[in-house]
Amino acid sequence: MPFSFLNMALLGAAAGAVVPVLVHLLHRQKAAEDLLPTLGFLTASLAATRRRMRVRHLLVLFLRVLAVLLIVVTLSRPAYVGALFFRQGSAPVSAVIVVDNSASMAYREARRSRFDDAKRLASKAAKSLPPGSRLALVVTGVGSRAESLDRDFTFNTSSVASLVKKLEISAQGGDVSLALARAYAMLAREAGDEEAPAGREVYVVTDLARHAWKAPGGLHPGAGTATVILDVGSPADENFHVESASAKWRTAPRPHVEVTAAFASGALAAGRLVEVHLAGSKRAETLLDIPARSRVTHKFEISVLEGRDGPLQGWVDLADADPIKADNSLYFTVPEKREIRCLVVDEDGRGGGPDTGFFLRNALEPPGLSGATQVSVKRRGAPGLEGGHLAAHDVVILADVRTLSPAMWGAVEAFCEAGGGVVFFLGENADARSYNRFLKKHFGVRLGPLHRQAAPGARLSVLSFDHPVFAAFSGGRNGNIQAARFYRWRVLENLPEGSAAVELARFDGTGAALLAAPAGAGRVILAAFLPVGTATDLPLRAAFVPLANEIVAYAAGGTGGGTLLARSNYLVGEPVGLPVEKPGEVTRAQILTPLGGKPVEVTAVPGARTIPFRASFPGNYTAALTESGGTRRVGFSVNLDPSESELERMTPEEIRKAIPGSVVVSRLSDRRVGEARGPTRGAREIFDIALVLAVAVLALEEYVANRFYKEATGRR
Repeated sequence: MPFSFLNMALLGAAAGAVVPVLVHLLHRQKAAEDLLPTLGFLTASLAATRRRMRVRHLLVLFLRVLAVLLIVVTLSRPAYVGALFFRQGSAPVSAVIVVDNSASMAYREARRSRFDDAKRLASKAAKSLPPGSRLALVVTGVGSRAESLDRDFTFNTSSVASLVKKLEISAQGGDVSLALARAYAMLAREAGDEEAPAGREVYVVTDLARHAWKAPGGLHPGAGTATVILDVGSPADENFHVESASAKWRTAPRPHVEVTAAFASGALAAGRLVEVHLAGSKRAETLLDIPARSRVTHKFEISVLEGRDGPLQGWVDLADADPIKADNSLYFTVPEKREIRCLVVDEDGRGGGPDTGFFLRNALEPPGLSGATQVSVKRRGAPGLEGGHLAAHDVVILADVRTLSPAMWGAVEAFCEAGGGVVFFLGENADARSYNRFLKKHFGVRLGPLHRQAAPGARLSVLSFDHPVFAAFSGGRNGNIQAARFYRWRVLENLPEGSAAVELARFDGTGAALLAAPAGAGRVILAAFLPVGTATDLPLRAAFVPLANEIVAYAAGGTGGGTLLARSNYLVGEPVGLPVEKPGEVTRAQILTPLGGKPVEVTAVPGARTIPFRASFPGNYTAALTESGGTRRVGFSVNLDPSESELERMTPEEIRKAIPGSVVVSRLSDRRVGEARGPTRGAREIFDIALVLAVAVLALEEYVANRFYKEATGRR
């Protein structure tokens, strides 16, 4: 049975065992010899007595040496590994407490949250450690200022217990499996310290929500390490939450902001009051019936607020209380409304007819509304078109242009690479030989012949209403686009497998009508029809105006669009890149956080195109970017990760499979906790046994010495 000593330094005192030996040797009495003839017959008797006294003296000496050694061993705190008789482990250990402070831990039941129970259990675990233990704390999430909440090993377990009581739910969630890996790494380093206790224990306090165990496989506790999972969760799931929220500008049937929000439920079905706040005031509300374990999407149309300065922001709210409050609000920033500069290029009346670009221009910028719409349009004929004409615009529409020169195709490619959008409306005049190289590169298709359809014509089918181009028409809104009739269109090959392009609509299932594909930092849209009266009646229908605007808005949404933020909505902890207009200049940004107070100031690295910022709290943020040309204001929103609201639980079997030797319990008094700690508290102290043995040996030495002394004096 392997023994160890918890206070190895005191073993050096074992050298004191030689003291009784030295005393014995120094105090040996040597009688003077005086040979008397009359005592010669006693020589044999004295030799026998001398041998008997030597044995007695050696026995007393042995007991005294043993007593000294036992006292030294007792003070060195002897311990043993494994089970012995009925004794419980009492030796100190190196322990790590892992606290899950993700959003699901805020779930409240019976006026207490799971996090309240977690802190209580964590404090209890800290206080239950044997005296002399070393304790560390690992927290899955970060603090409100993105600071780490972990604490290294300390003998002061009470201070760790006090710190646990002050912990709060983290807006950034966290990963229990990653925190466990950190705990095991800390214990591995601790094992290299000669003064560290031999036993190693990890206590994980969590609700077992699956979202917090992002990578449970591959955890290695290490030999002799006990892992105790303290489950503070339950199968109950009566939570509702806002799963997503976004907003965009719409032009039809009137200028407004469209807010789209999705709401999800747990095991409870209920009617929930939903509110939309925009620019600080409540602008819409509705009562939604949300079935159990379902997702409901709703759209709100809010009239445009005029005369505002700065970014337009708001949030969607579930007004009714439920077990988790933090996920009842989701913030959004309306993408900056800026004018899209659009160039419409056609054959200018030759071959394509005078109305080739007429309907497009009137749909995007109707007469009399110049400057009041989202799109400003310029029309140019294909003859004389130069690459410089493209650079001054965000989107270029090529409306049945017959052909482009190689130099112009190169300019179109460069325009896309820089983030520009290109839209092709192809009719009977487009020369396939001129277009096929570009189309093959970006769509993987070639331009086929003109197809003619007799009356009543074909209709659009298989529309992708989840795509931004057609999202405005879902549910029959903004006109029934599927009622439009088509009589002429260009045949396109089917998209090849693995193509980056997507098919947005087909003609009654006979062929592609509308395709979209990325091109460099920009986007390309290919329409196999021409919006003229001889090819389709679409321009005469109400759906054409919003369709034309949505196509242009999508084409203009590439990643190279000027100095706007690439995104307006982020998750807590995600990096936000604030755009720099003039790299190389000293640029700084003052960020006003939803917590209020003094703005946070960050500065760009010289030559950088963005200023980095990372938000650690949900809400709406505004940033004032100061450059030599003045100050610009941009806005962005930060939200909790929606997965934090998913309460599906890991099973104990999954945990035990991922972490060999672990136990999953709901209380520290569970017998399985004692079994798990059996080999880890490992070295179990036998201080009391060693002390009793030392006292017994001292008593025996006293008794034997006195007995021998009395016998010796009685003979005199």
